[in-house]
Amino acid sequence: MDHFETYNPSALVPFQIPYYLTSHSSCPEFQDNIKDMRSFLAYPVTICSLNTDAEILRWLLDHEDKAGAFVQHWLYFGFLEAVFGVQYIVISRKNLVRRDMDGRLFIDSTNLPTMMLLWGLAETTKHDKRVEERQKEVKTIITHELHMLRLLREQLPVLFGKQFDNLLMSLGAIVHTVTASIKDAWRVAFTGFGPDSGGIGDVDIDFEASGPLVTKGWCPHDVAHLKTLDIQTQYYCKTMDVPVGYLSHAQCTKDACVAMNIDERKYKSKHVQEDCKCMHLEMPTQKLHELVKAMKVPLARYVGGRLEVVEAQDAVRNVAISHVWADGLGNTDGKNSLPKCQITRLQKLCNELYGVNASDSPVAFYIDTLCVPRDLSYRQLAIQKMRDVYMAAKKVLVLDRGIESISNKISDLTKISAGIVYSGWMKRLWTYQEGALNTASLCFQLADSRVTLREFSDRRFSFSQNTHDMTLVAGLTLWLRIRDPEEMPPALAVISLCDALRWRTTSRLEDEAVCIAILLGKDPEKVLKAPKNERMIVLYDMLGTIPKPFLTLSGDRLSQKGYRWAPRSLLGSKNTHWLWEQRIWYRQVLALHAAGKDPGSDMTAKLMPNDGLHVVAPGFQVIAKLPKNTVAIGPNFWIFQITNTDEYGRGEEPIVNTQEAHSVDFGEDVDGMPETLHGYDKAWIVLVGDPDRNFEVGDTYSATAGILVVPDVTDAQQQDSSFRCRYYCRVTVRRQAQFRSFQIAEQWLNNLEHPVLAGIRLQKMSWVIF
Repeated sequence: MDHFETYNPSALVPFQIPYYLTSHSSCPEFQDNIKDMRSFLAYPVTICSLNTDAEILRWLLDHEDKAGAFVQHWLYFGFLEAVFGVQYIVISRKNLVRRDMDGRLFIDSTNLPTMMLLWGLAETTKHDKRVEERQKEVKTIITHELHMLRLLREQLPVLFGKQFDNLLMSLGAIVHTVTASIKDAWRVAFTGFGPDSGGIGDVDIDFEASGPLVTKGWCPHDVAHLKTLDIQTQYYCKTMDVPVGYLSHAQCTKDACVAMNIDERKYKSKHVQEDCKCMHLEMPTQKLHELVKAMKVPLARYVGGRLEVVEAQDAVRNVAISHVWADGLGNTDGKNSLPKCQITRLQKLCNELYGVNASDSPVAFYIDTLCVPRDLSYRQLAIQKMRDVYMAAKKVLVLDRGIESISNKISDLTKISAGIVYSGWMKRLWTYQEGALNTASLCFQLADSRVTLREFSDRRFSFSQNTHDMTLVAGLTLWLRIRDPEEMPPALAVISLCDALRWRTTSRLEDEAVCIAILLGKDPEKVLKAPKNERMIVLYDMLGTIPKPFLTLSGDRLSQKGYRWAPRSLLGSKNTHWLWEQRIWYRQVLALHAAGKDPGSDMTAKLMPNDGLHVVAPGFQVIAKLPKNTVAIGPNFWIFQITNTDEYGRGEEPIVNTQEAHSVDFGEDVDGMPETLHGYDKAWIVLVGDPDRNFEVGDTYSATAGILVVPDVTDAQQQDSSFRCRYYCRVTVRRQAQFRSFQIAEQWLNNLEHPVLAGIRLQKMSWVIF
């Protein structure tokens, strides 16, 4: 990974990846270089007669002394040789190896970017008709490399511990760089992989190599976010200064950063300087209440040593300020006031945005601390106008202690964007709304200047050179983007929020439904008036149409009947295993919407108030009773399909097909694994993912998302061709490849660790989930 840039090179402990082939250069397995796609794919079969993934893993286990050399020869050097072979370019391994002062050989990828530029040049100078053929070959090579990388990432630690961790990271680094470079050469999404697709971003950096980031002061939530990014961006960011290091993250978890949550009983507004004792200035309450009652937007202006209230429509120049209360610009004492020193500073910053001189009229500004009344009745009216506040603002200014510490003189856009991405402002619920509703006017206050979001969005990138640029700079604009909800169905709009909201938190959980309603263009009045513990229910009822991938979101569920399937909150990252399912769904539905087509029941579910969620989907009936034994359902089990379904329904013993198996794992992740289902001899799995796409026959199993539902004393019954049932938990369903013989299946079955149950595969049917 020597070719990757870092935020702070001096803070990096270099990764040393041994050249494993040194002591095995005479072994026949490693004599011949790989020349092209065919020799790359066939290498295990040609050299060692290894036909399946299982046989490859067994060979590695039996030849531990050669395991590193085998993997490196095939999947590092062989992968590169196959990719360059597409262009008939022969590469020298000497350009990818270095010798240290003690004479030891290590992998060195410093020359890889230059090599890939030559690859791209060779492609762009060709004008033949083999472009699609070459694209297909490269896609095949990358697909197989990723398949093997994921298999080895899962299995090598089990077989050998951490022995080959750095080797696996080197594989992730080269496949990332090669894919990014080829996208730059062809400028088409020819593979479906790339720095922005999630296909390569799951190759984690070993943070232990230079000490755990959490012990250095990083928030566990930031570390969890970092691991979702591509490998080059992880490598770059791990040498940053500790984000939000001025606060303690001792109580934070990977699911949420709570360092900026405030206790309103103890909260105190901060002065610009710690030793300042200046008085508070308060907004004129009567004028403020009058404007809010008339559903107009009030602004503040500091004139002649006092605050005055200005109606937004009368202020040609105005600024809406977005801030984090933990930085001290809030007030919980029941008054719309701030210290005089802060008001002076705010007015100065707003004036500077417009280049206003001291003799000109001050620029009117909006900040919630001054412009949202503390009185509850007026406060709710002001919140209903929050969407208008930020959408209509001429400029939106972000104030954040961490971002304001960044100097524009010594930092480039990439470093600035990294500071913003991991700032406190990017972690809060309300600030997402304030920034996303008016990205065209959004700007960030730095230590010595300001930078607009437009400067990031106007940046142009080369995929092949430093993809962390694209991830951080362009990614910042994407993470703050929200499509106009009036231009898309509610189901499409709400799924687009999930990516952003899963990294954000709030001190008041009851605010979540209000904020989402505003973001979706819904009138929040009904949500505001609902009891706090029912606000998410009101929000879901307002949506009506629910995206199927919504059911795969992790975390606590609501307890009210008819909504047990519904996430209690969309905040917090939790388990993101099925995030790609949401993204694929989003792209498919967006394409249907653009074509004027209704996604229908294949893609969405209907929420009927007081009558549960209506879903049309395939699934499984899981039967706990098998001949001669009874096995409880969950939390990890295998199901085998019954081949005599009709006879079994008439009371006959089931005949189980052991040549097609599915493993099922309960997927909840809040209070530990859900308990085994006792007292149930039947349950059902609703496949809310796309099993036709995800259940691909291969040497290793593939997976889809589902939910486990169980009978309910009052609701479990077949009515009007719909099965009424109760939500129990999320599950992951994986399909095992078909076995070549019954004997192999029987042998494999006898070695299974988890219980084996019978199941009946169900085609599309209607479910009503309570």
